[in-house]
Amino acid sequence: MNNLILTERQMTSIIAYRNIFLRVIQLIANGQIKALDLVAKIISLDEIVSEGFEALTKDKNQIKILVNPSI
Repeated sequence: MNNLILTERQMTSIIAYRNIFLRVIQLIANGQIKALDLVAKIISLDEIVSEGFEALTKDKNQIKILVNPSI
């Protein structure tokens, strides 16, 4: 860990739950769960502060906001 800090390296990680959500993925894949219905809105990278971070702090109903770099 000291090597990570002293050499100013960057560490990136994710949390993943492997093999736990197989049934949910199957339900989404076959259309029984409409995953996009769970998304509050889809925004561009340019909107990430105003429509993303600020919206999340002001409105607690904004549970899932997806950022699409293509729009």
